[in-house]
Amino acid sequence: MELDCGVWLSLGGFHERGRDWPTTQRIYNCHALLDPAGHLVAAYRKTHLCDVELEGRVTMKESSFTNPGTEIVPPVSTPAGKLGLSICYDLRFPEISLALRRAGAEILTYPSAFTVPTGSAHWEVLLRARAIESQCYVVAAAQTGKNHERRTSYGHALVVDPWGAVVAQCREGPGLCYAEIDLDYLHRIRQEIPVHGHRRPGLTSMAGWRRLQGWQRCREPLAGTVKSRAGPRPLCFRPFLPKTQQQDALRAPPSPCAAARRVSPLFFGVPPKPLHCCGGAGAEGRSQALQ
Repeated sequence: MELDCGVWLSLGGFHERGRDWPTTQRIYNCHALLDPAGHLVAAYRKTHLCDVELEGRVTMKESSFTNPGTEIVPPVSTPAGKLGLSICYDLRFPEISLALRRAGAEILTYPSAFTVPTGSAHWEVLLRARAIESQCYVVAAAQTGKNHERRTSYGHALVVDPWGAVVAQCREGPGLCYAEIDLDYLHRIRQEIPVHGHRRPGLTSMAGWRRLQGWQRCREPLAGTVKSRAGPRPLCFRPFLPKTQQQDALRAPPSPCAAARRVSPLFFGVPPKPLHCCGGAGAEGRSQALQ
């Protein structure tokens, strides 16, 4: 088809037998991108497998016959723009779309086979969300019709622009829709609302650092605070206990927080310096708690 029509084809998902087929007996769900000469330019293997159970409606266990892919494929340069590849259930994970956006993607593709219950509730809103947060065009081909006695696919293939507007959509049953990809419009939106430059990954890495260090923030009001633009912020953190220790902690008498750490809205990933304890522990106790 690409040779006859001179077009690029985004095709997915194909069931692919990988090199590990003899040992795993599981396939990969593959999204293939072909150029007008029929060459395979890129292949993405679905990284998130759909294991869901909607009581009385839909049960899927993709992991029972599919291996998850292990990597995201860099965006591919095409005449329409830089194309990022995903598949179906990946749509529920914004981390992939944001990673592709950081890598230069201008168009995100999601060939899919949503069920009727999940598609009618989530299909359009998820695609629009991915387009808005990444400021990319989103192109989503969709399987439609009855797969077998226990499953029917939702269909409704559509295209969303970087503003989040649906610019083309198929309705019930098989169909074809067209949309114009306007990269000048895309870059104007990114310039007017530069969310990519406003992201603060240090905030999430700080939370991850605290959790790895075994600390969580106190929830009760505290006397010790630090001033910030957002108003007073409590200084106090207490040890985070694994679930296996939570019952013992509940039976133990309440104790004041062992130590405190600096919290700032401008903090980016550097381990904070200890501040004053909010009461109850001496210097020795604070030193032990911070080790």
